[in-house]
Amino acid sequence: MSPGFATLDNAWVMAGAATLLDHPPDSRSDPALGRVALKGIGVRAADDTVPEGGAGMYRHRWTYPISISDLDTPPADMDAEAIFGGIIGPQFGHVVTQSIGRLWVVEQVDADLPILFVNANPGLDRIPGYFVDLLRTIGITNPLILLRQPTRVRKLHLGAELMNLERKPAADIRYLEWLARVAPPVTVDSGFKVYVSRSRLGPRFEQYLEEAALEAALAGEGYRVIHPETLSVPDQIAAYQRAGRLIFADGSAMHLWSLFAKPEQSAAIILRRPWHPIFRLWFKSFDRAALTVIDRRVGGFSGKGPLGRKPAVLLDLSEVWADLAESGFRGGQGRLSGAADWIKDGAGAEYPWDEVSAGLLSTRPELALL
Repeated sequence: MSPGFATLDNAWVMAGAATLLDHPPDSRSDPALGRVALKGIGVRAADDTVPEGGAGMYRHRWTYPISISDLDTPPADMDAEAIFGGIIGPQFGHVVTQSIGRLWVVEQVDADLPILFVNANPGLDRIPGYFVDLLRTIGITNPLILLRQPTRVRKLHLGAELMNLERKPAADIRYLEWLARVAPPVTVDSGFKVYVSRSRLGPRFEQYLEEAALEAALAGEGYRVIHPETLSVPDQIAAYQRAGRLIFADGSAMHLWSLFAKPEQSAAIILRRPWHPIFRLWFKSFDRAALTVIDRRVGGFSGKGPLGRKPAVLLDLSEVWADLAESGFRGGQGRLSGAADWIKDGAGAEYPWDEVSAGLLSTRPELALL
């Protein structure tokens, strides 16, 4: 057996409402989740100790399983052999980076055993379909079970979490080797170029203004524009594996690509938020393709009001366009201008926004220049 792998008899998987009593089940706000959502979840051995790998990290919060003696709700009993998969929530980016780091354990057991997950959010009542699709794409066919109450399992296979956004390094070399073995065998096409957009996500999600102009300009350079939310996960992965060049609007899609990145590829990320150290460490771990980071944010329109704190981000499109040429993602001819140029000239109030940008701005009236 590999290091970091153990099999426990009569193990306890702590999950569900019994460890989340002070959290309203219909509340999903970040402040509330930060206080209680990860309280008490994880794995305990039959003797009530926490085995190696029995705790974890999800959404910047450390988990530590509640003691068996502190349970105040009758637990379930699973008279079966199973694998502990870890923690799962409803947010795609965190699932991709924080819910699959234990799945290398599947190779360590012979049977097609069920994989047990515990929920980070009380409102989550099923395994998200996109997560099922991701696991099936990398060849994991095991039944997937979301536990919503503390459960005693007759035999539980528990592996170390070898990949997590907040791990240092984010991915262990053993995990990268496993992922390379299970990834679909897709050949890179040097002539296939994709731009991965966020323009259709709507005003509830932080995104760029004028992304439609950037899409059109890149389409003119031979890029296929992809809106990930319109594609199945297998189709997204296939496109990300095939492309010789990829440009991403900063978001969860770039994390999905990083799992399957290849040395023959070149990728660029156009930032909509500061380049956080945790992301630097993540991409350093998955260092298999040349990566260019472009930060040309010049302002953000406020996210006050019913849409909360998510702003709409203003880029200096002319500088983004120049950066893409300098880093080899397009030809060197031509210029792309935008609202930032008008604002520099003092004529921002007269700028004719495109329909999508105007919609974003309708609830975000205040501009804060960086």
